[in-house]
Formats: sequence, structure tokens, C-alpha cells
Amino acid sequence: MGQYPLEATVLLAKAIVEAETIFDYPLAFQQVRDACKEEGKKANPTDVLCTTANSIAIENEDVELFVCLTSTGRIARYLAKQRPE
Repeated sequence: MGQYPLEATVLLAKAIVEAETIFDYPLAFQQVRDACKEEGKKANPTDVLCTTANSIAIENEDVELFVCLTSTGRIARYLAKQRPE
């Protein structure tokens, strides 16, 4: 929308790329992981699955993407909560 949609999109893309370089993904992952492990809280199997997948991706730098086969989008949302790089 507006008079300069292409320029706005390019500027937004540059801002996203810059933000991605300064975001601390490992710290965000650790915070979510710690929140999922709160004392007295039963582990959600989907959280455990997504945490494990993200841990593998962090340890193995060859992982470039996750593929989530889901009919509701639930697993994709849980995985996105983990903030994988």
C-alpha cells in the first residue's frame, strides 16, 4: 500500500536481516527451555519434541530448516516458540 510499496518492502527486509544478526537465539532458546522445565510443571510432549529438535539444530550447524507436517499448525507454533535460528 502507499506510494512506495517496493521501497517499503526493501527497507523492511533490510531491517529484518539486521535484527536477525543481533538477536541472541541461544539465550532465547534457553529461556523458553527453562520455562518449560519449571519445577512442578509436567512436561508437555510437544514442547519436549520441539526442544529436542532445536537442540539438535544448535549442536549440528548443518541443519538449515525444519519441516513440520501438521494439520493444525500446533507443532509449528511450538517450534517457533523455541526461536530456532
